[in-house]
Amino acid sequence: MSEIKGYSICKFLAIVLSILIAGQIHFAFSAQEETPEAKFKAAVAEYANGNYGSARTILTGLTQAVEENEQNKIFLGNTYLLLGASEEMLKENEAASAHYLKAKELLAEREAVIEGLSFSSLDIYLGVFATQQSRDEAAALNAQFEEAKKKFFAEDYEGALLDLEKLISTFAALEGWEILKGETYLLLGATYEKLKYKELAVKYYCKAKEILGVGKTIAGLELKKLKYYKEECRAVAGRTGAKKGSFLGKALGFLLGVGILGGLVWYLFFSPNAPFKPKGAYTSITVKMDVTFKGRNSKGSRSLLMNGETKLDEPFVYPQDDPYPGVSDCSGATKSESYSWTVETDGKSLDIIQRYINWDYYVCGGSCAKILCADWNFSIVSYKWESGKKDPGSPIVEGTSELDWDISDCTGGPYVHNCEITAHLTFKAPAAGQQVQKVYSVQQSTGRTVRN
Repeated sequence: MSEIKGYSICKFLAIVLSILIAGQIHFAFSAQEETPEAKFKAAVAEYANGNYGSARTILTGLTQAVEENEQNKIFLGNTYLLLGASEEMLKENEAASAHYLKAKELLAEREAVIEGLSFSSLDIYLGVFATQQSRDEAAALNAQFEEAKKKFFAEDYEGALLDLEKLISTFAALEGWEILKGETYLLLGATYEKLKYKELAVKYYCKAKEILGVGKTIAGLELKKLKYYKEECRAVAGRTGAKKGSFLGKALGFLLGVGILGGLVWYLFFSPNAPFKPKGAYTSITVKMDVTFKGRNSKGSRSLLMNGETKLDEPFVYPQDDPYPGVSDCSGATKSESYSWTVETDGKSLDIIQRYINWDYYVCGGSCAKILCADWNFSIVSYKWESGKKDPGSPIVEGTSELDWDISDCTGGPYVHNCEITAHLTFKAPAAGQQVQKVYSVQQSTGRTVRN
């Protein structure tokens, strides 16, 4: 009983300590967030998110508060540059031109760029700053995007996909261009949705949201008509505000808090017998996978990728007919192929992609059906965790249900289909006292199509 009470007291002290230290750190550093540099970063973020009015308000205040001298020339030059861009986006062209010229005067021979942003689509900016080479580059990239957009709205989704993928490969070698990147990701997500690749559509929608913000789109593309745009992204960044206060007083409070509580911190979290020493994060997990493929009345080829590595690439033939089209399943299939792989992961995730290419009926004379199945089993072979921390326990596998599939994961038809099924498996430590499975199974992961 005394051990339980002692543990409860330690837990209570740890919670109090965490609150105190978090408060002191917030107070000590909040004043620093009010510097001109911090305000400029906030203006950059507002501009990148399409909040041009907010960016202009912040930047106007900076131009009035920061003294113009030799030391501040570059900072003010970039401030006037971003202010001009914000005004140009707000269609206040006369003010934009004046502030661009002021920026050019302050920056002198320095390049007029701001890391992470591209002004290549702004005509007034190009007129003041751009070289012929940068104008040509801007025209070429914007032309590529417009051509892809034209094909998309003409329902040439395959053509739009090729153009957009080429444009993305170009971005890899370029700095900036954030707005065009965001619009490209958005259009690519919509293209994948039209081609019925849900996972890829969601992936690029999320990339677009990170750059453009939620709800921002391009001319002609209605977000409410995009089925997968509202899908939740895996990670969403947030912002917090800062309160004003005396930096000296906050710093003294912080130091005092650290001095008083330092010993308690060391005992609770860092001493050899620390009661709240954290569990280690996984650094490596080795997983064994067993899969059996079956089918009826089907032929084509299949491939299997794990974390980008091809594990399987082969043709398949299942000549056995389906005597009850649309009713019978793989349980009576007489032909199957079984495989086993052991894969070492980074301890965080495992991506599996199944592809069925040119999936056709083996025979079809009127009413007929074809079906493919895959039975999966996953088991943890071994795992490693961060040195110096507690064993987190045998990991739990999540996301295996994503291996399930049906004809909605396919394109083409009515006879021949190309299908892609993407599963993002993740690993997490079990909760205290949680029963850990030895084997994770996905039975009868199935795709079926019937023709009458």
